Amino acid sequence: MLLYLFAIINNMAKAARVINIALLMVAAILLMTWVFSGSITGQVSYTMDGAEPECKFISADDSSNEIKNIDLCCFEIQKMITCEKISDSEFDYICYNIKEGNKYYLNSKAFTYCVKEGYDIERAN
Repeated sequence: MLLYLFAIINNMAKAARVINIALLMVAAILLMTWVFSGSITGQVSYTMDGAEPECKFISADDSSNEIKNIDLCCFEIQKMITCEKISDSEFDYICYNIKEGNKYYLNSKAFTYCVKEGYDIERAN
C-alpha cells in the first residue's frame, strides 16, 4: 500500500513538472507577443495592404501637390500637430496644425509606413 501511494505521489510530481513547463512556455509566448505586438502586427498589416502608399499636400490656398517620396511625406507630417482618421474616398488620414491651414492627406499604406518606420506622428483619438 505504501509503495502504491509513493508511485501516485511520484506521478503527480512528474505531472506538476510538465504542467509548470507548459505554463512557463505559455507565459514566454505571451510576453513576446506583448513586447513585439506593435512591430510585428504593424509589419503584417503593412505587407498585406496591396495599395500603393499615397501622400498629398494641400496648401491653405487649396493648391495641391502629390508627394511621391513617402519618407519626405513622413518627415513633413511629423511637423503637424495632429493626424486624424477620415472617411474620404481617396485618403484615410489628414494631418494638420490648424484645419484652415496646410494639410497632408495620406492613405492607410503611407500612414502605416510612417508609423512602422518610427516617425514621431501625433495621432488624434
